[in-house]
Amino acid sequence: MTMLHAERYHEISCGHRLVDHEGTCKNLHGHNYRVHFVCEASSLDDLGRVIDFAAIKTLLCNWVEDHWDHRNLLWIEDPFYAGLRDLDPSVVGMPFNPHR
Repeated sequence: MTMLHAERYHEISCGHRLVDHEGTCKNLHGHNYRVHFVCEASSLDDLGRVIDFAAIKTLLCNWVEDHWDHRNLLWIEDPFYAGLRDLDPSVVGMPFNPHR
């Protein structure tokens, strides 16, 4: 079965740090990120689309914007995590050591 794809990206900015990094990445710093979304289907809808791009924006881009944009993403095992989360509830706990 051939799968059809629709792709969209969304750009955000986030802070992070790498626990146990030997260089300056161990310090809090930020990056711009481009998040890529790929939606697939085995058939097209009545208008010839895999999905409406507005639906991707509503469902995926807005979620990323609301939950990660201009936030600090810290590993939940990071010794800084609990203290920074107490100071700033917008800090997001990640299940891994977030790297670029």
